[in-house]
Amino acid sequence: MGCRHPARITYGSLLWLALRRGISAGSVSRALELGVALPKLSEGKVFAGGIFLLALWLFVGLPLYYSPGNSHAQPKHQAVEHSTNLSNAKPDGSETAPFFVQVKPIPKSDEERSQEEEEREEKRSGDRWLVRWTAALFIATVGLIIATGVLGYFGYRQSRDMKESIGAAQKSADAAMLSAQAAVAIQLPIIRIKPDDLGHADGHTGGKQFEECSVDSVILSNLGPTKAFPIEILYGWAIGNELPPEPNYRYVDTFLPNFILEPDPKITPRKRLTLGMPLEAGQWREILKGNYLWFYCALRYEDFMGTTHSHGFCWRWANTGMGLAWRVDDTKAYNRKT
Repeated sequence: MGCRHPARITYGSLLWLALRRGISAGSVSRALELGVALPKLSEGKVFAGGIFLLALWLFVGLPLYYSPGNSHAQPKHQAVEHSTNLSNAKPDGSETAPFFVQVKPIPKSDEERSQEEEEREEKRSGDRWLVRWTAALFIATVGLIIATGVLGYFGYRQSRDMKESIGAAQKSADAAMLSAQAAVAIQLPIIRIKPDDLGHADGHTGGKQFEECSVDSVILSNLGPTKAFPIEILYGWAIGNELPPEPNYRYVDTFLPNFILEPDPKITPRKRLTLGMPLEAGQWREILKGNYLWFYCALRYEDFMGTTHSHGFCWRWANTGMGLAWRVDDTKAYNRKT
């Protein structure tokens, strides 16, 4: 049945088949010479479709396939593959796989070299100014250090001179104070006291026997140039072979408010003492032997400026060669003067 209608094969079918199988147009012509009958062009729609497809391939498909975008895609892909292969290749010392890669610098343009030269010149100029300012700052710092040292030296000299001046002024002030005190001391009263002779008494009080010694009164005098205003007199006794280190004033008698010691040696008022020294058995006999009894007192008074002073006195009942009498004892603790 396949050979019954050989003349029904159209020219369009043969042409389409030739294009698909890669058969040239000459082969188609030879087939026609062998007796293959072809219909008219207007009789087959397939022929018209083949012509349209061929034209579409020639004028649309081929230009798109060989366009510039696609033409560069393959070299790029090949370059990437080539670089990947080179990177994955092991170095063997060849030109394509060297042991050490030498990176060659890219030559710079004249504009880039000129710009770099300007930048280097600006940097050198900035460095020069930085060096100048640093040197100026160093010189100023050294000058400041020197000036500070000079000021410190003169400050030390001035401080030392001030201390010396203050010391001299202090000495002058102390000397002036001493002079003033000496001037005042010259004008102060000079007190003298003389006790009465030692008295003795015994008797009975309340059915008990007692014995005592006493000084009935003391004579006061003022040998200074100004008046003295007595306030009170403190007194006491010490019995034994030694005088205690400090006085123990047991008794106090006060003066009347209007009592005045005039600055005249001839005026010698008396001050009566109200209390005596109680004695124990046998002490009076020891006192009569001498050097066994002390009497001491202190007069408190005010001077013409209202300053309070105190003047102490001490005597020892002793044998003077002409009998027993009071002899001055100069123990410092009992002769204080303020």
